[in-house]
Amino acid sequence: MIFTQAAVLASIISSASAFYAPPHVVKLQQEAGLAPASGSVLTYAGGAVIPNVEVHPIYYGTFEFGTQMSAFYQAITNSVQYDMLAQYNTPTQKIGRGRFVQSHVVTGGNANDPTTIVKALLDSGAVTPNANTYFPIHFGSESDSALGNCQQFCAYHDAFSYNGVDVYYAVNPHCGKSCCASDAFQSLSCVASHELVEATTDAHPPNGWTAPSLQGQEIGDICVGQAGQITGADGVTYVIQKEYSNIDSGCVVGSNLVHGPSTTTAAVKTTTTVPVIKTTTQGAVKTTTTAAVVKTTTQKVVTTTAAGGSGTAAGQSCSAYGSWACSNSLVCSYGAGNNLVWVQVGSVASC
Repeated sequence: MIFTQAAVLASIISSASAFYAPPHVVKLQQEAGLAPASGSVLTYAGGAVIPNVEVHPIYYGTFEFGTQMSAFYQAITNSVQYDMLAQYNTPTQKIGRGRFVQSHVVTGGNANDPTTIVKALLDSGAVTPNANTYFPIHFGSESDSALGNCQQFCAYHDAFSYNGVDVYYAVNPHCGKSCCASDAFQSLSCVASHELVEATTDAHPPNGWTAPSLQGQEIGDICVGQAGQITGADGVTYVIQKEYSNIDSGCVVGSNLVHGPSTTTAAVKTTTTVPVIKTTTQGAVKTTTTAAVVKTTTQKVVTTTAAGGSGTAAGQSCSAYGSWACSNSLVCSYGAGNNLVWVQVGSVASC
């Protein structure tokens, strides 16, 4: 999704009032792009991410790629692209691999308001949404006119409340070859990956991870139109969009941290004191004295990789991938030699 400026958004809404699109949309390939980004541009605003996404694709109308799209969702949710997203953990939420649950063919609802399609599924009782549930809607070409004929956007994601629960969904029109790739299905999978990863890192836009310095763009907007590939457990290669990595300072499939910046190592010394009691008995008189303490010392190594500088997380070992330190400014990830290292992604270089 791309954060459209207010004037542009107003123009889109006034000229196409028959359909709804929120201010974050994936633009058409020929329209895409701001200046290239570098560094840790994505920052966290305190909102929800999707920890372990559970994908329930909805196929609406005559969508002809249902079998391939279901296999695609199985592949991407269990891929290195999701391992890369661990850097976007939050203090209370940890992102990991997800899963494809099942697809749904829905006939109720109205393409002019895609939320009614998701609500029709929920009203049927077929799915009970939770914090991981994600509903990407894929439309047949007969819905193109209701969705603006793919003239203003390729897809978008958003959220709404249903019985007090936040429901995360995406709208994927049948844009054919207009977006991301020349092949129809590859274009759809590329755009679907864009929305899936953005929903994961910014579930209720714009309250998750966005780039304020780039007009509020999300993780996929920065890399819009840049195609990559993954291979699923089925042996099939799928086209996906690259996504922005703060740690790699660029658009990636997976993470390039095995070629990351150099590391510095600091030894952290901890001391444990243990009292030793000495008891002496002479005849009927018993005396007890306390001897000097015995000290034991252990060493552990804290390795720090800082973006643009050095730093330490004194006393805290980088042993759990995706863990945080230094007021959420350092994340534990893989560095040179495939070793776990602290990587600076925030403003605090040491603590």
